Amino acid sequence: MVRSPNTSEDPPNHSPLNNASPPTVAELLQQINELRRENERIRQRADEAHYRANEVQEEHATARQAAEDDRRRIEDTLREQDIARRSNEDLLRRLQVREDRIRGRRLAEITDEENHPFSPTIMSEQVPHQYIMPKLPPYIGTSDPEAHLKAFGAQMLISGGSDAIKCKVL
Repeated sequence: MVRSPNTSEDPPNHSPLNNASPPTVAELLQQINELRRENERIRQRADEAHYRANEVQEEHATARQAAEDDRRRIEDTLREQDIARRSNEDLLRRLQVREDRIRGRRLAEITDEENHPFSPTIMSEQVPHQYIMPKLPPYIGTSDPEAHLKAFGAQMLISGGSDAIKCKVL
């Protein structure tokens, strides 16, 4: 079969631009082997990339687990600190109440014994058990103070209280 240079039918494995002869079996085998080696190198690189990706995923999972553990430890620590803080506040309130009671007792002792406006004679005067207090409304500042004192004096005179008792009762 004779071919013309302008035909579109080319023999297999023969380039239209290159009029070289088709490759030999040995050349084809060499190309196949080179392609296999290249394919193996690509597979190895893909396996290495896959292995590295797995390592990164494992590192990420480990880091995530460590972060979760740290978060739990921090929450536990904060919870314990909150419990300790509340306990300290409760103890502080109890201590404050005790101090206030002690202060109140001391203040009452000071007031009763030495820091009052009455003389020892007035303070030593005992109000009799059978004594009936005069029934007089308390002075609230809206009426005449002298009239209130006169009414109180009259009631005390009727009830029979001494001057010392008048001072204590007023």
